[in-house]
Amino acid sequence: MNVPARIAREGEARLVAPGCSKPPEGFASWTLSLLADKLVELKAVESTGPETVRKSLKKSSAALESRL
Repeated sequence: MNVPARIAREGEARLVAPGCSKPPEGFASWTLSLLADKLVELKAVESTGPETVRKSLKKSSAALESRL
């Protein structure tokens, strides 16, 4: 079984940036799968999946909330 790569800090920054931009043509919004594919395309990670992206976004969100 292939375990998705964890997303390092640099990868997390690359994860948030596309999510704040326009989604790809043909999509109304970014999905976790689209964001995972984008991270691989940007070579931020070798491979990853939607669940890893979800956990990274959740962790990033929690970190930001704790600073407020």
